[in-house]
Amino acid sequence: MELVQIQKAAKLTGVSADTLRYYEKCELIKPTRRNESGYRGYDQENIKRILFIRNAQQLGFSLKEIKGFLDLRIKPGAKAGQVRKRAQEKLDSIHRKARNLKAIEKVLNRLICSCDDPEAPVEKCPILLTIDDFKLTPSEKKSFQEFKKGGRS
Repeated sequence: MELVQIQKAAKLTGVSADTLRYYEKCELIKPTRRNESGYRGYDQENIKRILFIRNAQQLGFSLKEIKGFLDLRIKPGAKAGQVRKRAQEKLDSIHRKARNLKAIEKVLNRLICSCDDPEAPVEKCPILLTIDDFKLTPSEKKSFQEFKKGGRS
C-alpha cells in the first residue's frame, strides 16, 4: 500500500495542505499513519475521501453535512433513503435562499429605480435616504430575516 505525504495528497486532490489539516481536526479524515518524523501518510482511500469532501462542498454541503454523509457510509444498516432525505433538505434550503434572494433583488431594483438623477448630491440620494429609513413590506421582512438566518424557515 503506497502512502503519500500531505503535500502530494494536497496536489492530488486540489486542496491545500492546511485544508487537509483542518479536515483532520474536524475528524473528516485521518491519515493512514504517521512515520517516525511525524509526517502524515495518506492512502488511496484517504484520497478518495478527500475528493468526496471537496466534491460535496462544491455542491454546497457544509462540512457538518458532509460528516453526516461520511458517517452514514460506515453506519451498519444505513439506507440510501437517509442520504436522499439529507440531500432533499439541502435542496429545500437552497430553494428558500433563492426565494429570499429574489425578495432582496426586488427591494434593490426598487431602490435603483428610485435613483433617477445620478447628478444629484449624495445627501439627496434616494438609495441612501431609503437605507437610512429602511422599510420593507411584511413579506420582504420575513424573507430578509430568513435570509439573515441562513435560509432556515
